Amino acid sequence: MKKRKRLLWILIITGAAALAAALVFVSWTKGAFLPSWIQWKEKSLDLSGMAGGSGPDAITLDRRQVNVIYNSESVWQSPDNVLVQDFLWCDIDHDEENELILLCWRIGRYGYARPFWVDRDEFAWSQHIYIYDWQNETIHPVWMASDIGMDALSFEFNDTDRLIITETDGRQTAWDWMSWGLSMLREVRAGSEG
Repeated sequence: MKKRKRLLWILIITGAAALAAALVFVSWTKGAFLPSWIQWKEKSLDLSGMAGGSGPDAITLDRRQVNVIYNSESVWQSPDNVLVQDFLWCDIDHDEENELILLCWRIGRYGYARPFWVDRDEFAWSQHIYIYDWQNETIHPVWMASDIGMDALSFEFNDTDRLIITETDGRQTAWDWMSWGLSMLREVRAGSEG
């Protein structure tokens, strides 16, 4: 009888530990342990009245996922394993057509484009900038940056400074698409000291 009771307790404890581990794992993959400084945006961009009408009708960011609408239908959503902090709709590559730019988080530094010298991608959250083109009435990937190597609090776009990234310490840098990928142009404003 004692052995049975002991076995029952071992099974209960093992089951509880497995359940706790599963809950932590699921919470981890859903972003529950991401830094608290992240400012998760929620916004909707109505593009239906844009001159030329050569893009989507609307882009929304809701609950960390981007949705692109065309002809009243969802034609693209950001992948489930990518949590979107913010997005921009702007001409980053100087082709006179707007691109969708995501400031986002994912597990791993590289994704599918892991360099050959890296044996295994990290199982940690990292921040990325993804750029997509609008072609044939849907979204297509253009550039999927590896871990950007900074803590980007926010980003914005204008025709003068191009893409401005603001870090958590207040430092701002200007970036632009030169030939392939984003290149830093200059520091716009240094962060506060102390």
